[in-house]
Amino acid sequence: MLVALQPTTAAAEAALDCACVVNKVDFDVRYEYTWGDKPWTSASVNRGNRSWFCWTSARAGEPVPPLRVRLDVDLSDSTSLSTYNLPLSRAGAKSCDHVQPTSTFHFAYRANTNKLFMALTKSQPDPAAALARPAPSPYPTMSGGAPVPPSAGAASGAPYGCACVNSRVRGNAEMRARWGDGAWEAFVLQPGYSRSFCWRYAQGSTASPALQVMLDVELTDATRWVTYNLDRVQSTSQQCNAIGVRGQYDLVDAQNPRAAEAKLVKR
Repeated sequence: MLVALQPTTAAAEAALDCACVVNKVDFDVRYEYTWGDKPWTSASVNRGNRSWFCWTSARAGEPVPPLRVRLDVDLSDSTSLSTYNLPLSRAGAKSCDHVQPTSTFHFAYRANTNKLFMALTKSQPDPAAALARPAPSPYPTMSGGAPVPPSAGAASGAPYGCACVNSRVRGNAEMRARWGDGAWEAFVLQPGYSRSFCWRYAQGSTASPALQVMLDVELTDATRWVTYNLDRVQSTSQQCNAIGVRGQYDLVDAQNPRAAEAKLVKR
């Protein structure tokens, strides 16, 4: 919640979980953000400036909703919305100066696109450290879901049909996903991170639409899209670490001696 704290005893015990975005392009960036399932809020950050996001928890151990940011990454006349999940870190104050590098992100031009595309990238990435980080990420992003009340769900007590993709390659992966015949959602999966896809079942059902993921398998300047059909498993949570192994997929190096390629494999 982006609210001011008063200097009270309760405030002194409150905890701040924050992220920061930095504008590295040569124009003002307009975007939207949301905490958990709250409505999307429009915002902007001027050229060369920074913006912080902080969630205030009244008590230690209180759940913190995931923070998501979405923007049009296509700088031409077309539109391509990408949604990014921003991991939070504990901060001492509501200021980008107090946000850890792991929670600092840059609006920057995407490499080798002649400034026709931009992306939200992590500050000072360390590929070796990213590969060493355990997956899945504690802050996966959900894609899709049935518009039903929170009380609805399968009789088994597992109200979601989920799959999870874990990145184990060194570079950012350009991907798209859709449920059934719905619209494709574009996103970038960063090295060492994970993304969950969950569909909330209708009451008394364990059915979910087909889940497809498209991957640009080329790890060079070229582009080649491959489509995968992902199995879903029943899950009690939308978090990747709660999704069963039959719904887990790893993005790995294809080990092609003739080309630098990635592929999606089931565990």
